[in-house]
Amino acid sequence: MNIGGAPSVVFAQIKYLDKEKFEPHLLMLYPSKEANFLKQLDFLPKEHIIQFKLCNRSIFDISTLRNIYRYLRRERFDVVYTHLFLANFLVRMLAIIARVPIILSFEHSTYFNKSSWQIIADRILAKWTDRIVVSTQEVADFTSTQEYLPGELFSVIRNPVTIPVQTLVDENELWDLTGFDRGGVLFLTIGRFSEEKGQHILLEAAMRVHVLNPKSKFLIVGHGPQEGILRGLVSKNNMDEYFRILHMPERAKEFLYIADWFVLPSLREGQSIVVEEAMLAGVPVITSALPGMGQVVTAGENGFLVETGNVESLQSALSCVLNEGLDRKNFSDKALLTAEKLLNTDDRMRRFESLLLSLYADKKRSAVNFSKTQ
Repeated sequence: MNIGGAPSVVFAQIKYLDKEKFEPHLLMLYPSKEANFLKQLDFLPKEHIIQFKLCNRSIFDISTLRNIYRYLRRERFDVVYTHLFLANFLVRMLAIIARVPIILSFEHSTYFNKSSWQIIADRILAKWTDRIVVSTQEVADFTSTQEYLPGELFSVIRNPVTIPVQTLVDENELWDLTGFDRGGVLFLTIGRFSEEKGQHILLEAAMRVHVLNPKSKFLIVGHGPQEGILRGLVSKNNMDEYFRILHMPERAKEFLYIADWFVLPSLREGQSIVVEEAMLAGVPVITSALPGMGQVVTAGENGFLVETGNVESLQSALSCVLNEGLDRKNFSDKALLTAEKLLNTDDRMRRFESLLLSLYADKKRSAVNFSKTQ
């Protein structure tokens, strides 16, 4: 449950699941890092949270796999729902062996980098999977093609989105943490420091833009393996005064309330939750024109779409915001309006619950019919 996209989805789903109809348990394959969502899981009984210690995240840690299997057998779950490849592979396999009635997996993105054995494993396990949940039709289509799976196996349910309560956020403290003086235009990016998030593209565009717009400021908040590389580039190019990197993943969303614009330069995404979070906070966005992004972002109204991976396209959008005197409040109001229309967490959770209850009812009917036949 480290701070990140997939764990944030799990956290929100557990939080908003109707506890009168469902009794959720959280199983983790390995202990979480210091920055995690566990501290916020006060709505879940402690005995429903279990952390295993998969040695080196290895699929050959037989001892831990045996313990997980015993746990699944002992608790006699009606549903097992897995996220990310290790859980989708190991826990789904163990759930099949343990004869859990309903098995679901979640596919978070368009994984171009899946190895052949991973694709084969997913395809085989899909035969015993009741439904593969995805957040966008693009992810469903891609995964269906990549793994040769029928389209009807997929259920498209957009992820619930949450942000901190603004009245509980200390904006003065946030400004102090950035090290910036107030004034000018603050562009914010939140996300894992990794190559596919495209922060290096933003860095290049920011360097060009700042020459003509010295009041522009850029802030990246998150954590990840590329942090050292990004900091090195900032230092090498003498960008320290206007480009800051904060390793504060557990507080990243709070910074939305001091940002003028949110920037997502990603090279690939599934459902970009962070873009929706920005809109919920009333922050207009500049984002890569990834599949499905046009369903949320309307260019020239609540934000701008730029060519994916193109520095010049991103630079042009940044310059447009800075030079053409756009009415930022108008963009902000339309971002909030979009959030109200499209980002209904209750509606998304009720759809997810309906799927679970429908599958449960089908299994019950099948069991009754099998019993009568016997």
